[in-house]
Amino acid sequence: ALRAQVQAAMLTENAAERLDSLRKALQGMDRMSHLVGQLLTLARLDELSASTHLEPVDLAAVTRECCAELGPDALAKNIELELDGEDAAPISGSPDLLHVLVRNLLDNAIRYTPEGGHIVVTILALKNSAYQLEVCDSGPGVPDEQLAQLGQRFSRFNPTLAEGVGLGLSIALRIAEIHRARMVFSRATTAGGLRVSAEFPPLPH
Repeated sequence: ALRAQVQAAMLTENAAERLDSLRKALQGMDRMSHLVGQLLTLARLDELSASTHLEPVDLAAVTRECCAELGPDALAKNIELELDGEDAAPISGSPDLLHVLVRNLLDNAIRYTPEGGHIVVTILALKNSAYQLEVCDSGPGVPDEQLAQLGQRFSRFNPTLAEGVGLGLSIALRIAEIHRARMVFSRATTAGGLRVSAEFPPLPH
């Protein structure tokens, strides 16, 4: 596809058509770059296990940082991004991997939430000193019969609504496994879109 667009730009003498072909080629390169980055991340994660060195980390602080990073993307679509819940959530984890997990969940929610939508990110303290991260959006959601397939590599159920390669949730799910966290996909009861929750075990004593 990239080669075809570049060839079209080379063959045409119309400036507008040339710019359009080059624009499409750049978009294609951006998608390829994103795909390669996601594949490299998965390859690295596949080499890791639950025995990977984990350290005390504040899940709430990581989540705030990710919300700040992706806030401009939400604003560009006039999406209200709300962060609620605990101010601190100490768990055992990898700060870098948790950053990737939260960022991927937020990126997925922003991609599939329509303009003027709403995303709620919540950090919940559970009774057993564990913490739960929850991301709910007002997007189209996923049919109940297909929820179990979320997280499978290259699975995309609404490819016409947003660009992507179907690896973001797979990466988040793999990182959750490394952290012995339980990730569940369901329908958001209030917003009506997708609800993703990840329950992390308490810090070891």
